[in-house]
Amino acid sequence: MKQQLKKVIKRIVPESVLVWWQTRSSRYLEQSDIIKYDSQFFKRGINLIGPMQQNSGLGQSCRLLERAINASGIMYEVFPYSSELSPRKFKLFSTKLVYSINIFHINAHEFCHAFYQLKKKSWDRHYNIVYWLWELEDFPDSWVPYTRMIDEIWTPAEFVSNSIRKKVKIPVKTVPYWLQVKIDNQITRKYFGLPEEKFLFFVAYDKNSVAERKNPQGCINAFKIAFRPNNRDVGLVIKINHATETDVEQLKEELTGYNVYFIKKTLSKLEMDTMISLMDVYISLHRAEGFGLILAESMALGTPVVATDYSANTEFMNSEVACMIDYQKVILKDDVWPYERGNCWAEPNVEQAAEYLRKLYEDSTYYNEIKIRAQKYITEWLGEKRITEIIKSRCKEIFNLERENEK
Repeated sequence: MKQQLKKVIKRIVPESVLVWWQTRSSRYLEQSDIIKYDSQFFKRGINLIGPMQQNSGLGQSCRLLERAINASGIMYEVFPYSSELSPRKFKLFSTKLVYSINIFHINAHEFCHAFYQLKKKSWDRHYNIVYWLWELEDFPDSWVPYTRMIDEIWTPAEFVSNSIRKKVKIPVKTVPYWLQVKIDNQITRKYFGLPEEKFLFFVAYDKNSVAERKNPQGCINAFKIAFRPNNRDVGLVIKINHATETDVEQLKEELTGYNVYFIKKTLSKLEMDTMISLMDVYISLHRAEGFGLILAESMALGTPVVATDYSANTEFMNSEVACMIDYQKVILKDDVWPYERGNCWAEPNVEQAAEYLRKLYEDSTYYNEIKIRAQKYITEWLGEKRITEIIKSRCKEIFNLERENEK
C-alpha cells in the first residue's frame, strides 16, 4: 500500500515540490534544539516506541527487540506507535517516557513524521536511539540529516550498520534479533490445505513490500528449471500477502501443469512458524536483505534454506548450513521505492539454485546434514545469551556516559 501511495504521489505532485518538502522537514529537525542527554534526569531504563501491534515484518522486528530487552533484565516500558494515532495520544507520550533511554523502532522514511507527532519534549534529556532497517549497501543521503536529532543507531545486522556508518558520525551498533520460534504440534499440512505426501518447496513474500527485492519470480523460475510439470512428487507453496485474484491467476497460468498451492490468508506467528516447519525447503533468491528473519526462522525450524549469498543473511548463514547461491551485482536502472536508481543489489544465479533444489530433493543424506547443522548453528548464533549480553553491555555504557565525562 505504501509503495502504491508513493507512486501515486510522485505522479500527482511535482518532483520539485517533493524535494522542497523533504528539505524543509530536514531543516525543521536540524533547527530543533533538543536538550542533551542527562543521565540523572530520568530513571535508568528503556522506553521502546514502535509498531508493536502491527502484523508486519516491522511489527515482528519490534516484538523481537522487546523480548530481548525483557530478557536482559533492564527496566523498560513499551509504547505502541502508529502514524495514525490520535493527536491526544501523542500528547501523552512525553509525560510517560520516564526512562532515560528512548529506542524509536521507526524506520528512517517515517522518522521526520514521527518527530512532528511526538514533539521535541519526547526527545529532551533522553539518550535517543533509533532502530533502523535498510537493505542496500548505500544509506540514502536524504535520511542522513535525521541523525542530528539522535544519539545512536541500532540495526539488526553489520551489513546495515556498515551502510549507515559510511554516512554518519554518531555511534552505529549492531543488535541482532534474539530468534524465537514455536510450533503447534496439533497442526498438520491438512490445516493449510496442503498434501502430506509431496516434497514441498516454500516461497513467501508480500505483494506490497517491494517484491522486486524479494524476487519471488526468481524462485519460481528456479523451481521450473529444476522440475518438469509432470513430476507429481514435488510441489511449490507460495505464501503471498496482499495479492489480488489477478495476481494469483497470472501465477497459476505461469505454473500450469505444476503442483502449486497458494496461501493468501493472514497467519498468526504460531501458524506461520508451524507452516515453515512442515515445509521441506525454503527458497529465497532475494536481491538484498536487511536481516532475513524468515531464513533464520526456517533454519531454526529444521527447514533447509536455499538463499542468495549476499547481504545481511550471510552473517548467520554459510555453505555449511545452507545452500548459498552465487550472484552478480547489478545497478538499479529505475527507482524502486524506497530504493533509488544507481544503487546496486544482487542478481542470483537461478540455474545454480535449481541444481540445489534437485539435490535437496534427491539426496536425503545431504538434506539431513544441512538441516542438523543449520539448527545447531542458528540456535547458538541468534540465541538469548549472546543477544541480551549485547543489549545489557551497551545500555550500561550509556547509563554511565555522563558520569564518565565528568571525571
